[in-house]
Parts: sequence; structure tokens; C-alpha cells
Amino acid sequence: MEKLQIHLDNSSAAYFPGRNVTGKITFNIHKPLSFSIDARILGEAVTFWKHWNTTFREHIQFTSKNDHLDELTQLQKYESVAPGAHTLNFSFRIPQESPPSFEGKFGSIRYKIHVAVSRSEKKKMESEQTISVMPYLNLNSIPRGLLPLEHNKSIFYLSKEIEVNVKIHQRGFIAGERIPIEMTIINKTRIKTIPIFLMLIQVTHFEAQQKSGHIFKENLKFHRNPIEDNISEVKKDIKMNSTCENLNFELLIPVSTRSSFKTKLIQLAYKLLISVGNDKNVDFELPIIIGTVSVQPEPPSYKRAMERSEDCPPNYNK
Repeated sequence: MEKLQIHLDNSSAAYFPGRNVTGKITFNIHKPLSFSIDARILGEAVTFWKHWNTTFREHIQFTSKNDHLDELTQLQKYESVAPGAHTLNFSFRIPQESPPSFEGKFGSIRYKIHVAVSRSEKKKMESEQTISVMPYLNLNSIPRGLLPLEHNKSIFYLSKEIEVNVKIHQRGFIAGERIPIEMTIINKTRIKTIPIFLMLIQVTHFEAQQKSGHIFKENLKFHRNPIEDNISEVKKDIKMNSTCENLNFELLIPVSTRSSFKTKLIQLAYKLLISVGNDKNVDFELPIIIGTVSVQPEPPSYKRAMERSEDCPPNYNK
């Protein structure tokens, strides 16, 4: 047998969850041969890293593998095949819940089509074709993505209080959108300028099993290795013209931002960090979900109209 090849109907080899991967395999034989042919679609997450142990002066290895897609189909049962050029078609469906393809510092999520030709007492002939699964996350299907977030904190400067209230009206956004942030500052100190720092942080969690080290095998546990990247930020100094200020900010989500996802070994998440103050800060951390289908607006309601209860009271002395 020669020229065993995989041909995908989609030349880009990129697919969304829920779609079918279709194609064909081709091969030539010059004489009658008996063999079987199996095709398989595989999706796996792999994590790996090393940690230097200063006590024992050795590298500790961490690695894990998880198959989240493994489907096998027999394209041809074991039988004699006549000489000539042959074509066999295949079709696989990518499950709706499949995570997207991913390449990270300590792990990856990869998909492939694998074809194996089995002959009695002969080594298998194999061929592989890498495919990509595109990210798809409809924010309207995630109830918490539609929910607002509001936090209130305060700190003291020389026994005087600065109180800060922050609010976002939803948690779910798509790349290219701006996150609107409402903030109310009640300043009872003599500080006239207050710095504000907003950051959107991408957090990639990798989990893996410890594979080596000077401990008993039954004590080899899973470890998490997070990486945090600042992908967008806003800095501004606010001049307090009155005791209470209502402020509005927008933080851009870069168009290249990947959507959130979670698997057993790899998770991609986001958080909004807000820091108010200089030497002593009022800090907030708000979870953000990045999807690919934006939140559909809801009709206004009385509750929403009354939501911003922490607004500064009107100044009747003006």
C-alpha cells in the first residue's frame, strides 16, 4: 500500500463545536491485499512543567493528559481489496461542549484525525491530520453572565474615611467591547486627588499531576500553575471637587482576546481589578466572562432604573 492520505472537505481544517468533520482517505495498492482501516477523531488536553526543588536539588516534573474526545469508526472491515486507487469517506461530529484548540506555556488542547491500516503480522500504516476547534461561547446561555456585580469598600486615612462603591451591570462581554464601570467615591479626608487604576487580567490555570520527587507515590498530588497577564488598563487621577463624586469609566477588551473556557486540566478566565488610592488602596476583584456571542439587551425595568442607589445625594446648596 502507498500514498495513504487524509483529505478534509473543509480546506481550513477549522470547525465550530456541534459541526461535522467530513472528508475522505485515499490510497493505492498494486496487488490484492487483506487489511482493515480505522479512523478516529481525538481531542486531548496535555499539561506539563518542571519545578526546581532547592532542598533536593532536582527538577520535579508535573504532567497530565485528559482525552475529552475519542471516537472510533471502522471504514473497512478486514477483507481482501483489489489493486488500484481507493477512496473511503468519513464523518465525525464535534460535541457541542468541546473546548477550543489552545496553545499555552504549560499546556495545550489539540484535535486530530487519525487513520490506521491493520494487516496481519505487519506493522500498522498510519496517517494523521490536525484540525482546529474554534471558540464558541454564547453569553446568553450563561445565567451569571447577565447578572450585575456591585461591591462597596472603605479605608481610613488619619481616622477619616474614603468609601468606594463600584458596579458593572453585567459580567459577560465579547472581544472588542468596552466594560462600562460605575464608581462612587465618598471622600471624608483632606485628600484632593485620588488615583484610580483599572486592569483586565487574563488568568490561565494549568493543573497537572506531580510525577517525581522525594515523596511516596501515593502523596503525588495535583498542582495548579496559574499565569496572569494584564491585557487592558486605564489609569486616571481624579480631582475631588466635592465630598462625593460619581464617575464612569470604560475598559476596552482587545479584539484578539480569547473566550473563556474550562476543562479538567486547563482553564482560561478573566477578572477586573480596580485599585483606588495611593499608599493605602481600596481594591476590588470582579470576575468577567468573555464569550463570542454578545449579551442581548433586556427591556428596561423599574428595578434597573433604581439600581444605582449609591449615587451621591443632590447638592441643594448650589
